Amino acid sequence: ARLEIDLIRLIPVARAVRKRGSVTEQGLVDAEGQWIPVSTASPTPKPLTPILIRGWSVKQRPQVAELLRQHARLNDTLKTINLRPGGAVSLETTSLGTIELGSGADRLNDQIDAIVELNKTLPTHLLGRGKGGKGSLDLSNPERPELLLPVKPSTKPKPTE
Repeated sequence: ARLEIDLIRLIPVARAVRKRGSVTEQGLVDAEGQWIPVSTASPTPKPLTPILIRGWSVKQRPQVAELLRQHARLNDTLKTINLRPGGAVSLETTSLGTIELGSGADRLNDQIDAIVELNKTLPTHLLGRGKGGKGSLDLSNPERPELLLPVKPSTKPKPTE
């Protein structure tokens, strides 16, 4: 009898956080979206990108892998991939701010194309740069992107009675 073991080297591409029950786990993710556990016994390897994935799950692994593959097309502006339990995905970028992608994984390539185009063509005063951002972009339907701007507080004085 013998035991054969094949070792597969996983190269971390992004940091990740997931919830398992009431426990929050820190880990890493490779280019295929595969979870890499972090051991406290050994030093944590540095991922290839500064991207953080929040809410990692096995079900959304293909979307994570595609977003990590395509991050160079986004001019390295991708900061965070937020995965929600219902399947919805949102991104935080340095150029466009928060981008809602919704839960349609089949439109991901079209959504990335839309992000690339909007990065090139959207006027700079509408971009989500800076702390607090200027709003968010809804790309759940990439053919009809919606820019959601925050409501500015009224500066008019209230009439006194």
